[in-house]
Order: sequence, then C-alpha cells, then structure tokens
Amino acid sequence: TIDAVLYIAALHNIYGRNNRIKSLKEIKMLLKKDSKAIISVWSKFYDKFRKSFQNKYLYSKNIEFWDKKILWKKDGLNIPRFYHLYGKKEFIEDLEEAGFKIKKVFGVKIKSEKYSDNYFAIVTKCPEKIN
Repeated sequence: TIDAVLYIAALHNIYGRNNRIKSLKEIKMLLKKDSKAIISVWSKFYDKFRKSFQNKYLYSKNIEFWDKKILWKKDGLNIPRFYHLYGKKEFIEDLEEAGFKIKKVFGVKIKSEKYSDNYFAIVTKCPEKIN
C-alpha cells in the first residue's frame, strides 16, 4: 500500500464509466487507511468544448454524449485521443461509487474565461465497514 496518489489528467482518458470506476477502485485499493489521493479530470464546461456544443447538450444526462475523440496536436502530430468530459456532479458520483470519502472537489480555470477547465478532488480511503 502507498501513502498518496496523484491521478492527474488520466481518468478522463479511460473509455466507459465502468472502466473509469474500476480504475478509481484500484487507486483506492492501493492507498493506506487515511491516505489521500488527488484526482483531476477535464471539464465539459471548458471554453474549448463548451463553445463547440449546442447549449441544449451542456446539461445532457446522456453520459456517452460526453465521450469524445479530441485531436492531440503537438510537434506536428495530429492524433485522435479519447476523452470523457466531466461535469462536477458526475465526477463526484464516480468518486462516491468507487468508495472514496471526498474531502474537497473544486474547479480550476487555466485557459477558460468563465468556467472551469478542470475539476480536482482530494479524497481519502474510507475505513472498511466492520460487520
């Protein structure tokens, strides 16, 4: 087991909600009791994405709508990569489904002018229930 995990800008690259939750459960399993993890995901409200979708889809409950192939452009490359764009509520739901105790969830604006580009969560491993 380990003392802390940084799971930054990776969870949103996993295809399928079940696989993302399985990944979170693996992180939880690795943590020592009362250890912390910091987890981040891309926000569907990031200006780059928000502006390209019609307003009616911003609050879509159709999770698959937010599964996108986005071109990664760097050093002359143009590679499509999978992303699941998260809303804050959905991010919290996935963390809870994985069994984390959530200490804090917050958005960060880096390039966006109005809404968060990314969401960050500080979570701990919940003590196992004793029956």
